[in-house]
Amino acid sequence: MSEPTQDQVAADELDVAKLQAIAKARMVTVREKIAAIKARTADKQAVLDQMANEHAALTARMNALAEEIKAVEYPEVFELKRELGKLARIAGGY
Repeated sequence: MSEPTQDQVAADELDVAKLQAIAKARMVTVREKIAAIKARTADKQAVLDQMANEHAALTARMNALAEEIKAVEYPEVFELKRELGKLARIAGGY
């Protein structure tokens, strides 16, 4: 195989440069199309984002309340349920 000539190398480099320029121009067009599509749903996305934030806040509040309930109930209710189990066995059949 022979080495490419300077003219061939220059032509290949020009082809690469053209291809890169075409790709960059197409990237701009594609980005613009994506932005236009997203603009059509931006109001819905904003509502969805707000709902997600509210959901996260509600989940955090629910978890905090569950922990508060557990802190109050667990020690006493656990012992009472153990006693109830013992009484049920004594009462017969449980």
